[in-house]
Amino acid sequence: MDDDQRPIYRIAFLTLLFSLSLVFSVQAQEEDRRLKKPNRKFENFEYASAIKGYEKWREKGLKSEELFKKLGDSYYYISDFKNAAMAYSELFKLTDDVEPQYYYRYAQTLKTVGNYELSDAYTTKYNSKVGAEVQAAKFVENPEDIERINSTRDYYKVQSLSINSELSDFAPSFNGDKLVFTSNRIPKDAKVVVHKWNNQPFLELYETVFDEDGNAGEVYYFDKNINSKYHESTTAFTKDGRFLYFTRSNYFDSEYGESDTGANLLKLYRAEKVGDEWTNISELPFTSDNYNTAHPALSPDDKKLYFVSDMEGSLGESDIFVVDINEDNTYGTPQTLGNVINTPAKETFPFVSEDNTLYFASNGHLGLGGLDIFSVKIIPGKVNKYGKVVNMGEPINGAFDDFSYIVNDKTNKGYFSSNRPGGMGDDDIYTFTRNRDKTKITNRFDDKVKNLGEAKTDTVYVNVPVIKYVSGGEDLAKELGLNTIYFDLDKWNIRPDAARELDRIAATLKDNPTLAITINSHTDSREDHNYNVRLSKRRADATLNYLRNKGISQRRLKAVGYGKILLVNECETGVRCSEEKHQENRRSEFVVNGK
Repeated sequence: MDDDQRPIYRIAFLTLLFSLSLVFSVQAQEEDRRLKKPNRKFENFEYASAIKGYEKWREKGLKSEELFKKLGDSYYYISDFKNAAMAYSELFKLTDDVEPQYYYRYAQTLKTVGNYELSDAYTTKYNSKVGAEVQAAKFVENPEDIERINSTRDYYKVQSLSINSELSDFAPSFNGDKLVFTSNRIPKDAKVVVHKWNNQPFLELYETVFDEDGNAGEVYYFDKNINSKYHESTTAFTKDGRFLYFTRSNYFDSEYGESDTGANLLKLYRAEKVGDEWTNISELPFTSDNYNTAHPALSPDDKKLYFVSDMEGSLGESDIFVVDINEDNTYGTPQTLGNVINTPAKETFPFVSEDNTLYFASNGHLGLGGLDIFSVKIIPGKVNKYGKVVNMGEPINGAFDDFSYIVNDKTNKGYFSSNRPGGMGDDDIYTFTRNRDKTKITNRFDDKVKNLGEAKTDTVYVNVPVIKYVSGGEDLAKELGLNTIYFDLDKWNIRPDAARELDRIAATLKDNPTLAITINSHTDSREDHNYNVRLSKRRADATLNYLRNKGISQRRLKAVGYGKILLVNECETGVRCSEEKHQENRRSEFVVNGK
C-alpha cells in the first residue's frame, strides 16, 4: 500500500470515520519539534504509529496540551476508550480552555469505563460550551435512568457466533438463507496488506450459511468483483436478490479517489446479480469525494434507501439520511431524518425491519456507554414522522460499542455487533432470540428457539443463594462451588467455560448488593516477570469488565494482577511441566472484601 493511501476505518473501524473532519478543526499551535514525527503519522491517519510516538514522549515526562489532545484522539479513533480517557484526563489537568469536542469526547470515554458521575459533569460543561440551542448527547443522569433502560434485560437471549475471528467481525446482513458480514480476518495463505489506521488488514465481505439446526457453517469470501484491495463493508440486499448496495472506500474502476484535503472517504455502490456473478457495479449519484456515505439499509418494500453521511445538512458527526429509489432505478434527493433521530453526536448503522421499525446505533441519545442500539417506529406516509426513540437496554447494550442490529420479525431472531469484553476479537457478531411477549427468559431454552451459531458466551439468569455469612477473605468461587476461571496461553479473553462461571458470580453479586470482591489473576511461570504482571493485569481487567458488563458496579470490583508469583503447583520457572499443569496457574480468583 502506498503511503498516501489512507482510507478511513470503523470502530474498531467504520463508525468513527465521521469524526475525522473534527481533527482538522483544532487550531494548530506551534509544533514542538519532538512531536513532529508522531504528528505526521496522526495527520496521515496512522494512529497506531502515532500513539507509539506520543507515548514515548509522555513516558519521558513531556506534558503539553498538544500531546494529550492528539494522544487522546488517536486512542479515541481506534476505540481504545480506556486509554483515551487517561489522555483526556491529563489534558484537563493542564487546562480547561480547550475546544468543546474535547469535553464531549472525554465524557463519552468516561461512560465506557463506568464513571457516569464525572461523565455527566463534563456533559454539562460541554452543553455550556456549545450553547443551549445545540442539543448535546443525552447522558445517564441517575440510577433510575439505568434501571429504566435495562428493564428489557430479560427479554433477550444473547450468544456469540462461532464464526468470529481474533480481529473484527461486524455489520451482519440477511441475504436469503445466508448471512453476509464484514471482517478483517486473515485468510489462510493470503498476502496481507495492513491499513495504517491501526496496523490491521483491510475489511472484506464474507458469508456463511446455517444448517437446519441453526449452526454456522463454513465462512466463504463473498465475491471477487465486490471485494477490492481497500475497504468493503455493510451490505443491503433487495428481497429478490437482484441488487446489492454496499460500502466501499473511494475506489472504482481502478481509480483511487481523494477529497480536497487528501482523504480517501467512503462511498455507496450498487451491484446487480446476473446469473451467478455480481456485476454492473455503479457508484450512487449522491456520493462525493468530499464527504462520506456508508451503511446502506432498505425499507421493507425496497423503495427507500437509508444510509449514513456527514454531508452538508448533517446535524452531527454523522447522520442518517433516506432517499427514494424510483421505478426506473434513479434516485430522489437525500433527506435527513431530522432531529428526533439525529443528534450533534453520531448516528450510524441503520436497519429497517419488516414491521417498519428503524434500528440504529448512536452515542447521542440516552445510553449506557459508547454506541448504543436504539429503535424508533417509522410512521407510514409521513415525512420525518417517528415514534419515540427507545434504548434497547441490556443485554443488547452495555458499556462499550454496540451497533449494526438486524432482526427477522417472523422468527424473532437477529444479530448485532459489539466490542464488549469477553469476545473473540476487536468486534464480534452476536446472535439473539427475542421474546416479543416479554416473558422472562430463563437459562433453559426449547430446542425450537435454539440460537444460531455455537455459543461462546451467553446471558444466563440463574437462581443463586443469598450469601449471608461472609466476613472477608473467602474465595467466592469456592463458596458457590464453581469451576476455576482459566485462560489460554498468552491470552486474556474470557473463554466459554469461564463465561458460564462468571454469569453465576454476577448473579450472586446482584442478589447480594453489599458484597464486594477483588479479582486476583495469575499466569504460569513462562516468560519474564514484567511480561507476566502485564498479562495477569489484562486478565483481571477482562474479568472485571465482563462482570461490569453484566450490570455489576465497578465500585464493588477491584482487579489485581499477580503475574507468576502465586503458583498453585510445582511448575516454577525452568521446571518441565505438561500443558495441563501450566493451565492450572493461568486463572482468576475472587476474594470477598472485608466489611
